[in-house]
Amino acid sequence: MADDSTKSRTQSIEDQNTPSKIVKNKLRKRSRKNALPDISRNISILLRMTQNDQTLFVAPKRKGNRGLHNGLSRRRSKCIGVSKNPRTWQALINVGKVKKYIGTYSTEKEAAIAYDFFALGLHGLEAYTNYGYDSYLLQEMIVDYKGDSNLEPARYSTRVQVPTYLLE
Repeated sequence: MADDSTKSRTQSIEDQNTPSKIVKNKLRKRSRKNALPDISRNISILLRMTQNDQTLFVAPKRKGNRGLHNGLSRRRSKCIGVSKNPRTWQALINVGKVKKYIGTYSTEKEAAIAYDFFALGLHGLEAYTNYGYDSYLLQEMIVDYKGDSNLEPARYSTRVQVPTYLLE
């Protein structure tokens, strides 16, 4: 009987070390690493703050022009956390020292709104944002996001307050 249990243990160890199992384990770990962090707790706090203070306003902060290369790069955006793919715009956010992918959007403005929302979710009111948001708009965005964990920036693109440096 001892031989049977030893054989089954050795066989299970061999099964775990087959190349396909090793590749699957590495892929699983990698996908978890690239996932966006959970912002639901911070979003709930932000929702309470906007409900308590109706005069709350999140002001945009200007992106530095470090690495702008005199505007020669076509992939470069005027907005924080936004870059251009061949036909679409993507939003990325730094978490620690790792860039996390937020999503792909049809316009630069939609990608910037998505970035702003996740920046506010991660960093609160100290976040660097591209546009200005009043408490009513923030409440609506948070409630919509909490409903189905999906943000549709196109719904808010006409209601954000665009800073003058983005109009140039």
